[in-house]
Amino acid sequence: MSRYGGRRTGMPGLLEDDEGYRVYDPALTAGGSFTVEDGGDLRHRRSGLHGFVALTIALAVGVGTVLALGDTWWADVLWGVGSASAAFVLVAVLLPTDPQVAYRKGRGREAFVASGGDPRATRVCGLAAEIAETESFRTGQVDADRLIPQTVWSAVNRALRLAELTDRVAADRAAGHPVERAETEVRAVLAELDQVEANLRELAVVARELDARPVTHLGGGDPGVAASHEVLAHAKALRDLR
Repeated sequence: MSRYGGRRTGMPGLLEDDEGYRVYDPALTAGGSFTVEDGGDLRHRRSGLHGFVALTIALAVGVGTVLALGDTWWADVLWGVGSASAAFVLVAVLLPTDPQVAYRKGRGREAFVASGGDPRATRVCGLAAEIAETESFRTGQVDADRLIPQTVWSAVNRALRLAELTDRVAADRAAGHPVERAETEVRAVLAELDQVEANLRELAVVARELDARPVTHLGGGDPGVAASHEVLAHAKALRDLR
């Protein structure tokens, strides 16, 4: 188990801790096979079934080996324990491995980023968590395609990149090096992050407004449907910013 003390929010792949937020790459949870648990561990939705299958196969192999090769009671025990252990290990190896380990080996980095003390990253995460607490988000009226997790992942990475760029500009300026190109990139990243934050803030307002509307029966032509289409268009625009 992880020693990280993060707590899940309603937004997939977004955990809150005492220092801010931790955001997981949406590629890990795409398709719904894995979920991020409290503490930052990833859990396969069918992990219990996998364990049952491994144990069943191991027992079957052990019993079959005893029936086929054992001729004394101690030989039965040795063959049974040995073959069952080998089968269990083999099945465990073939079952899905920890996706975070695979991610780390394949990409040379962790599968998450932490907002830490970065104010922009923290605000974006906070807005996403706020949206996720609304009923309109949980029911799919808002962000039906679940584009916000990718937006948050991209924005937090950009915010942390901005902090690095800002430090580099300051260092280059102090050393008398040209900073025009880096300053241009800083302004571009700032504009992108400002737009993402503004869109998420508006999205949170609309989600709350949808929640506040009285529930109507299906087919009643609730104007909230039209509003949700507009919100979804905002979310798709956010996706295209990365």
